[in-house]
Amino acid sequence: MNFKDPKTYVIIIITFAIVFAMNYFSNPGIEDRVQRAIMMGMSGAIGLVIGMYFFKKGNSDKDKDKFDFD
Repeated sequence: MNFKDPKTYVIIIITFAIVFAMNYFSNPGIEDRVQRAIMMGMSGAIGLVIGMYFFKKGNSDKDKDKFDFD
């Protein structure tokens, strides 16, 4: 995962915005809905970062040459 790529930050911000909006608009009667929506948005963005890290780590070409099938 390349943190220097601006596409990564755009994807993280879009994920936060979608999860925040889904939680904010689905709870109209709760007085702390902003705090809950922010926490859920941040947890969604952090989960995405962790998932992208493990996905990128698992796709390395270095591990493919470990086995000799001769």
